[in-house]
Amino acid sequence: MRWPVHHRPLSAFFRFISRAFSMSDSAESVRERVIRKLQAELSPTHLEVVDESALHAGHASKPPSDETHFRVHVVSPLFEKCSLLARHRLVYTVLASEIQQRIHALSLTAQTPAERQREAPS
Repeated sequence: MRWPVHHRPLSAFFRFISRAFSMSDSAESVRERVIRKLQAELSPTHLEVVDESALHAGHASKPPSDETHFRVHVVSPLFEKCSLLARHRLVYTVLASEIQQRIHALSLTAQTPAERQREAPS
């Protein structure tokens, strides 16, 4: 059925509104969400988030969703007085909802700026 001309602007308006509401958090990829949360909570001097999900395609343990396996390298001054275990716990706390809902595997490197500096080639 074709709408009368005077109803078309109204239907376009409702399509626009429904798209605007559906693009909230769901439009953001898991990788983007991980980056946003780690930047907001840890103020890193270096952050690298790599989606390695494609490397696990076909594995029996890989869930069917696309973004499930990540490698994260984060360098933050907040780690200065933390043990390695405390650093990992801090990152896991920041990413708790993603780990619970979407992330199947997380390979994590958490360093202080001084540790990263020592590792850098001269």
